[in-house]
Amino acid sequence: MRFLRRISSYFNREEQPASIAAAHANRILDFSEERCKLRVENRQLVVEKADGAVTAIPFAEIAVIIISNNGVSLTQSVLQTVAECAGMLVICDYKHLPVSMMLPMQPCSIPVERLKLQIEASLPTVKSAWQQVVKAKIQAQGHLLTECFGNDAGLMKIAESVKSGDPDNREAYAAKSYWKALFPEIDFHRNPDSDDPINIRLNYGYTILRSMTARAICATGFHPALGIHHCHQRDAFCLADDLMEPFRPLVDKTVRILFKASRTLKSIQMTKTLDPKTKERMIFPLTKRFIANGEKRKLFDIITLLAQSLVKYYGKETTELYLPEIEWIDNNEEETRDIPG
Repeated sequence: MRFLRRISSYFNREEQPASIAAAHANRILDFSEERCKLRVENRQLVVEKADGAVTAIPFAEIAVIIISNNGVSLTQSVLQTVAECAGMLVICDYKHLPVSMMLPMQPCSIPVERLKLQIEASLPTVKSAWQQVVKAKIQAQGHLLTECFGNDAGLMKIAESVKSGDPDNREAYAAKSYWKALFPEIDFHRNPDSDDPINIRLNYGYTILRSMTARAICATGFHPALGIHHCHQRDAFCLADDLMEPFRPLVDKTVRILFKASRTLKSIQMTKTLDPKTKERMIFPLTKRFIANGEKRKLFDIITLLAQSLVKYYGKETTELYLPEIEWIDNNEEETRDIPG
């Protein structure tokens, strides 16, 4: 609760104009507020604003580029270079919601043996992997509820009951208790197709998380379309949908913080639109450091380790996926550094 109060106070600080939200490493760039032109120069992304201001960002630092402004134009070399550097490009519609994602294919071509591992994975192997993912997701949800309210709403017990392949759909059973407990002040229902303020923010955060996961998978040589549990012939990122599950509560926590702050702070409004400042606040927590197995790591690094552990798991080099309990770093130095706005 102390952390929730502290982060809420940051959201009430005097706002500063910003059209790009980013972290020092594995940066996420969101172009939504101003018209600008993007081009490449010396392996850097050059941003030319309408007022003449020019900024250069090394492509090596860029994880995701989000474009949600019709006034943004870019050259073909931008698309080529961001792909060569294993970055992701996300395109948003007029509502500022993501509608397309460009995936770098070059890192995926590393070894054909990796693709063969995925295709030949036995059903018991795949079902066991899904069991581990679902259990970790429910446990993460329980940890968040405990942090926010001092009670896990029975989720830890549910997590222990998950069987191989989750035939009893304990994931969905846990979700009913989870969402009711996470937003007890209102009658909230998780619905990706809803346009209410909470669901819109969850959708945006999950899309960023999905792109980060797809990028990590691609870097391992695995194909993101060949999922563990999710399978849809029109979904090119089924595996990303699988592996991102345990990290969803990180997005949920941010939305919970914004929701709580909106009830007490005039500077925070839960509207049906995603303005640049709101997206900035959604992106920032995904770029900070967390503690995983006693080590400080960026979220992208943690997801990459999970993807790498899946390669070893399919190759029978390990029996467990890398699914550590993730802790937010709760100290002034780590939380205040580079918090936008």
